[in-house]
Amino acid sequence: MGLGVIGLSLKDFDSLTPSEFEEIYKAYDNYQTQVNKLTQRSAWMRTRFIAKSIFQVHSKKVIKDQDILEFDWEKTQEQNTIGLNTKEAFVNAIKRFSDV
Repeated sequence: MGLGVIGLSLKDFDSLTPSEFEEIYKAYDNYQTQVNKLTQRSAWMRTRFIAKSIFQVHSKKVIKDQDILEFDWEKTQEQNTIGLNTKEAFVNAIKRFSDV
């Protein structure tokens, strides 16, 4: 794993303690997870573009990408936090943390 997939040299691999190798592996795994997430997003965006292109031919109005499908990562910060800045949410937060 350390020599082939991660790309450590034999000298570097031999000099690592198990806990150091574990941290390197965690960082590598996190990197791979982010790459996979971006790859999946890209595939979904391509699919949406193809669907939009097919529908646009049959429509008189201009179709936006979000008219076909809006992804969670495209929502604005305001849409994601709707209702969190209300007085009721503030009072509930005070009640939860007053016991701490």
